[in-house]
Amino acid sequence: MWISSIKLKNFKSYAEAHFEFPEPKDSKNLVIIGAKNGHGKTTLLEAIYLGLYDEDAISHLDRAGLSEKRSYPDYLQHALHHQAQMRYGRQYCIDIEIDLLKRNIQGRLEGIRVKRQWFFDDQRKLVRHHKLAIISRLADEGGIALTAMPLEDEQASGYFATHALPIDYAPFFFFDGEKIVSSARSTGAGVWLAKALRGLLGVTLLEQLSESLQFYRNQHVKAGSSVKIQEQIDRVEKDMKTAHVKLQMAEELLKQELQTKEQLRLQIDDLTTQLGSMTNGSIQTSEELVNAINQAEQTAQHLQSSIQSAFENLPLVLLPRPQIEQLLHKLEQEKNRLEHEAGKDQIEGKVDDFWYQFSKNQKVKEALGIMAEPILQHHLMKDAVRECWELLYHPLPENCANQITHNYLSQTAHANIQSEYRSLGKINTQSISQVMDDLQKSEHEQEQLRNQLNDMKGNGTDKLVEELKQKQKSYAESSQKVGVCENNKLNVEREYQRVHQELQRLIDQNSDNTPRQQKANRSKQVQDMIEELTTALMKLKTDEVAQVATCLNQKIAHDHRIDKIKIDEQGKMQLFGKNGLETNVDLSAGQIQVLMIALISAMAEVTDYQMPFVIDTPLARLDSEHRQGIFEHWTSLDQQVILLAQDTEVNADVAKYLASAVNKTYLVEATSLDSSGAVSHITANAYFQ
Repeated sequence: MWISSIKLKNFKSYAEAHFEFPEPKDSKNLVIIGAKNGHGKTTLLEAIYLGLYDEDAISHLDRAGLSEKRSYPDYLQHALHHQAQMRYGRQYCIDIEIDLLKRNIQGRLEGIRVKRQWFFDDQRKLVRHHKLAIISRLADEGGIALTAMPLEDEQASGYFATHALPIDYAPFFFFDGEKIVSSARSTGAGVWLAKALRGLLGVTLLEQLSESLQFYRNQHVKAGSSVKIQEQIDRVEKDMKTAHVKLQMAEELLKQELQTKEQLRLQIDDLTTQLGSMTNGSIQTSEELVNAINQAEQTAQHLQSSIQSAFENLPLVLLPRPQIEQLLHKLEQEKNRLEHEAGKDQIEGKVDDFWYQFSKNQKVKEALGIMAEPILQHHLMKDAVRECWELLYHPLPENCANQITHNYLSQTAHANIQSEYRSLGKINTQSISQVMDDLQKSEHEQEQLRNQLNDMKGNGTDKLVEELKQKQKSYAESSQKVGVCENNKLNVEREYQRVHQELQRLIDQNSDNTPRQQKANRSKQVQDMIEELTTALMKLKTDEVAQVATCLNQKIAHDHRIDKIKIDEQGKMQLFGKNGLETNVDLSAGQIQVLMIALISAMAEVTDYQMPFVIDTPLARLDSEHRQGIFEHWTSLDQQVILLAQDTEVNADVAKYLASAVNKTYLVEATSLDSSGAVSHITANAYFQ
């Protein structure tokens, strides 16, 4: 399948445009559309999403790197061309038409045409329920041209499902390369990957079903419970809603801070590049200089903390060691007692679960015979089970304290005190003297580095140097904020899980054998099945994605630093070197971009759809060798690859180099309008000179 035509009218900067693309064949599968920033590249990618998926596209733009923080009506109103002319009875209209074609078994062309129109009143406000969607079957019936046969709604829906790409898969084929990499770096590649894998497998739909089942179960249990139990459940549900809101807020704050951190990193990269070009091409010198100053300052702070700690702990070193050892032994026994109690508390809630399963077990009933029901329903039987369960933890193990004397200390605090004391023995006059010598050397190193940085100001780069230092400082501050936000999110998640578990405990405790409760129990069984299915699906596909991504990354990357990629069933990614050990080395912007392209391409490959790739800003921040590897990958594919590129990514020389694989080029140029907008003009078979 390939995109053969895109027609736009009054969509953003395109007053009217018609792109036509030949069939990819004879090793010519590349289309290069050149445009400078702000001239209409990303707009074309958005048009593909909106044209194919209409309102559903809005929720998927973020995964494709085209994040639009707007509602569907607001997005469309901002998409109406600034100088659109009214038509259709004093109405404005946006038109998007897309043709997708392929050759069938007989070698004839067939495909689908999706034409959509959105209408606006004379105040340029979207007429919400007035839009047109026509899906047509395209076919070559042996004539000179393709014929288009409009389909009825039900037939059109089925034809679209079999000839177009499902919306959940679209971000693996149509995406903004640079923004996806930036998003993955700002939110964490693991977060991005887990979200993408859920879209690939349709897990999000299963999760929605599970949530609906949970609500259904809760309502049935509540309806069959006493007023007191209902009030308890209502209270916990309210707490859970509050915790969920807090969790959403914590996640949003973390996302914002990560985005700020990523923006600062990109600004630092740009500044270091500028400084390098102004200092005989030494791009790394200026960056390393500022980093070295920061590192030296951190080292000095660590050494000062060590000296302060040594003097603070000095009185403890002078205490009689037998008394200290006796105290430590007592603390060790108390720690063991706390761990023992924690283990007991952890499974305390399982007693009722055990009793429920035991009392419903058919084999138990068979063993007890006709007296099964009276015995199992007698409260003494349940009390006996609970008493036996308690005896599992009594008497206490030999290494546990019979009594907790230091009840003001937590389990962690007990361990920390022992660890701190063990380190006290290492403190001596010689070590303190050595630390002070190291501190003096660090301060001397800082002075030398600052002098070197000041010398750079004489080269006419003083403003850039100062700006770089400020950005580095802001980046460090942003990193600290990210850490605070991550800890806050973790704490809120724990609270949410605690409330969730409390709700489940109440629901489980108040389940019985009434018809209503039996329905609730069946819904729980379906929930458990969904959870097992989700885990199995993730495991199945993550292994496949990891294997394909490993092969693609090795094919594209020139340094082969990553020998193997692993992805677990939660979407967490691990990178391994040739020695078989996990690598924690920071990757460069180019290496991360290659890795992300490999991951996206791997997920596209495992969908088994032969659809075109449309990639905006595909090569930003890549060196020539990485670009060469990516070009070789794209040109080796069977499907169409449309690159929306800036002149700095695919310049005239690169375009000439790729000429043997290119079957069409377009140059998009925009002129400004008095209304503050722009109008884009396209020229076929042209490119940057």
